[in-house]
Amino acid sequence: MHKSSDFSDNDLKIIKEKVGRKYDAAFRRLLLLFIPLCLATPYIPKRKGSKYFAQLDYIDEVLMYGIIYAFIIITFAVWHPIKTKKEISDKRRFLKKNTVNTTIKNISRAMFQSYEYVVTTDLSGDLNTLKLNETQLNNISNGDFVEIEYEEQTKSILAIKILLL
Repeated sequence: MHKSSDFSDNDLKIIKEKVGRKYDAAFRRLLLLFIPLCLATPYIPKRKGSKYFAQLDYIDEVLMYGIIYAFIIITFAVWHPIKTKKEISDKRRFLKKNTVNTTIKNISRAMFQSYEYVVTTDLSGDLNTLKLNETQLNNISNGDFVEIEYEEQTKSILAIKILLL
């Protein structure tokens, strides 16, 4: 394994894309939960000492929880991109490039995902299953011996090269 910390602009773009995809997926899940949570939260039993909630109608409670959840969503939508930009800036030292050699076991199409292909390797841990776009896959097939260059913290695949045996 080879480690380094120098990243090109393209490498940083790939890392930002990967972190952005995670953000988009989390935000979509949060939005999908918004309406069911607003409708179901008034049915959750409250404490007996809470007289304010006992006086509210169902619609009023739905509106109140809707305002609370909308505030949470807006906070998440503003805070997370700022946090991501701060983490990915060139000044951060946590980004480390790593290179590993492996054999491709299986390549399959991903369904209902933000990436196109799922590649299974003979590595263990997070690198056993790689999520790649078509541009990253570039003529790799099952059984190929490849060199994978990735970023350790986000597990972003920066480059894949076929090695000849």
